[in-house]
Amino acid sequence: MRRKTLIACVLMLAPPLINHGWGAAGDTPALQEAAGYYQQGSTAKALEVCLTALDKNLFDKDLYAYALEILPDGPSTHAAALQQITTKASAKKSDEYIYYLGFCKLFRGAGQLPQALSNCKKARALDPTSWPVYRELGLTYSAGGDGARAVATLTQGAELSPDNYKAYYYLAAEHERLKDDEAALKNYRKSLSLIETAKDLDAHIYYELTIGKIEKLAARPAKKPAPIKTPAKPSEPAAPKKLFEACKKDAENLKKSGDIIKIENKLAECSALAPRNPQIKIDRAAYLLRLGKYTVAIEEYQSAAALLGVNDPMTAFCHLKTAQTYFKLNDIPKAVQHYTRALEINKNDLNAILGLAEACEAKADLKTAADLYARMLKAEPGNAKARERLDKINFNLLSNSQLLDELRDRGEADDKKTAASPEDLKLLSAIHRAERNGAVDYLRAKTVYTNGLILEKQEKYGVRLILTLTGFKSYQSYLTRDAIIFFEKKGITLRDIFTLRDLKGLPVYDPGGRLTVEGMQAYWLALTGEKTWLMHYEAVATPEEEKLTAEAEKLMSAGFREISESEYMWLMKATDCPDDVLRSAPCDIRLLKMQRSVKYFLCYFPPPTCSSEASTLSTYIERYRAGDPGISELTRSTDFFGSGGIAKKRFCNQGKIWNGE
Repeated sequence: MRRKTLIACVLMLAPPLINHGWGAAGDTPALQEAAGYYQQGSTAKALEVCLTALDKNLFDKDLYAYALEILPDGPSTHAAALQQITTKASAKKSDEYIYYLGFCKLFRGAGQLPQALSNCKKARALDPTSWPVYRELGLTYSAGGDGARAVATLTQGAELSPDNYKAYYYLAAEHERLKDDEAALKNYRKSLSLIETAKDLDAHIYYELTIGKIEKLAARPAKKPAPIKTPAKPSEPAAPKKLFEACKKDAENLKKSGDIIKIENKLAECSALAPRNPQIKIDRAAYLLRLGKYTVAIEEYQSAAALLGVNDPMTAFCHLKTAQTYFKLNDIPKAVQHYTRALEINKNDLNAILGLAEACEAKADLKTAADLYARMLKAEPGNAKARERLDKINFNLLSNSQLLDELRDRGEADDKKTAASPEDLKLLSAIHRAERNGAVDYLRAKTVYTNGLILEKQEKYGVRLILTLTGFKSYQSYLTRDAIIFFEKKGITLRDIFTLRDLKGLPVYDPGGRLTVEGMQAYWLALTGEKTWLMHYEAVATPEEEKLTAEAEKLMSAGFREISESEYMWLMKATDCPDDVLRSAPCDIRLLKMQRSVKYFLCYFPPPTCSSEASTLSTYIERYRAGDPGISELTRSTDFFGSGGIAKKRFCNQGKIWNGE
């Protein structure tokens, strides 16, 4: 009786996502306690344990994932508490897909399917390779009665996680709901074959459930069917497959350490054991990007795409990541090529649409870029970046007569003007930028008297509120006061505020104390957290310095770290190495000559990212920074009795790296 009750309880629950990216239940006392209650069929107690622990540690993703998964679909007394936790966590970590997954399930449970779908899709955009995303999205489609999309989505999830028995169980359940018994039976059997080797806490529950499903669909006496053995792929015999699984487990454990070099090395080892496994290549490519190894990352993404097949959704993802990487490398033609390929496979990929628009704009194909930004806005009307770029492109494409018409529409009195002057263009551009930054709403909040300040303009897609020239000047005045308050809060005196310049050296305030057009742009950007101003004593960066700064950032992404000139001089003394030895391979210390200074960069990571020699030099620097700048003056080591010994060398000897001989 207890077994039947337990199975019935589990059938009503969303199964835990543990052991699929977040860790296993039992990793922490709270998870272990919650899992214990869940195994006994007490979901309410398990949820209470999770929610209490999450109040103390809001960002415990393992615990949050477990609570989300055991939360029943539909109305629940615990949904409100989990929603509060989800709201708090997502506000601080908006790039974590799991919280969007939480909103997806919570909205679905409340019967708000459009909101649920929107959040599931956001989660998929943040992590398109995670099986839980496809599970929740598939269940949401199913809840809305769209069985075809539910099956397609759950099938994608199973393809992404071919060793996950739950992926096949949920796919089978959806086929069963649609009365496709043959497909359901096939996937239940696949799930069973994987359950028998699974080690997570839910395996025995799903074992009983799956057997019951198979017995029912096959209409045969109640008995446990013989295990279904999946034939090994010819290219991956049994022994290498076991090694590969062990390697994957080691990689997952390493991910908790955060050591991206060790993780990437381990994933490379795993990929060598299973060269036809596309997922491991995709995982490795992500870490290669973080290490700045862009070319190798591209190779991995394209190798995975070739293995996945022409029209696989993950093939589109591989082309998307390849395009983004080429864009970073400023190889615009190849970026366009791969963005286009991604869209051919998945025409609704918003990241690919926006990326292709940026690439087309970078190669001065403004018409195509504008069409793509418009397409992006049609799918996502609130996308501020697409709105800004489209407006700027459309402004740049305006003819002289159109510019004159706009000046007149906004209140320009000179009807005899035959061409827009450079000052007119600068002013109109600033007004457009102000409107994109919410100038109309800002002005309406500042004053109720908007006659002559704001106009209604009929456009292709409806009426738009715009600023008149007088309205823009009024907006500029209000913004000037707010900017003064902002800079005062930054600790800048009122006298110094009016001498501020933007990063190009242009005045932020005009002689009359009003924000200039350049000052407005600097203030808008400053509100996002950037330092966009220069004090009167600060010099403007030269183009050469900007280029060198970019080179320094590139070195940092490749594993180099900056050391000071005094540290470099001490390193020469401590190692006995001349300048030319330290600055050439294998030490390879890089030097960037800025206009007013020199910067030194040493490769800081262990091999193979950096040479063993460079890694050794980094230990010298760390010793120096720890307060041990001493340099040994001994020329011979002592023997056991304090005399004799052998010649003692430093890192270099006679102008060369000493190899110990």
